[in-house]
Amino acid sequence: GRVDLRGYQLDEEPFAAVGEVGGRAWLPLVRRVLGGDARLLWSGLVVTEPGTAAQRFHADAPPVPRAVWEEHGLLGGLPRATLPAHCLTVFVPLVDLRRGLNGPTAFLPGSHHGATAAAMAAEADEAGSSAGAGAAAHLEADAGDAILFDYRLFHAGGANCSAVRRPIQYFVYA
Repeated sequence: GRVDLRGYQLDEEPFAAVGEVGGRAWLPLVRRVLGGDARLLWSGLVVTEPGTAAQRFHADAPPVPRAVWEEHGLLGGLPRATLPAHCLTVFVPLVDLRRGLNGPTAFLPGSHHGATAAAMAAEADEAGSSAGAGAAAHLEADAGDAILFDYRLFHAGGANCSAVRRPIQYFVYA
């Protein structure tokens, strides 16, 4: 299975160093996307046990409704189908992630856009389904790499076919 340890002793070593060192690298991009006042909401550690099957594609949160953005005057002339990111997630794998071994996370490019997200939600019960979003991008990464993505993006942890746990530290900013 998978265990999500949100905030669990992440201010202690060895986990504190990941956020402190890595944050200096990715914070400029986070602030460029979300604004200069972006801040860390929470962090956690997802550990996937050996033999765990792939997850279903999911988004971590629904989009903020367009009316809320309009009410606060924050759309700045964006096209009707586009809403800005309200949160970003940073994944930092603590082991190398390899397809066919320990199952890197798969992402569905464009699935954070309204029409695609609606199609995905309609078939969310089907494991591995990606209708409306196209081919999944399985992101292999080395331990310590940072993967940034829109909180609304559909993604799924791959099957862990290895004999060891797959820990991924994450940081969520708004």
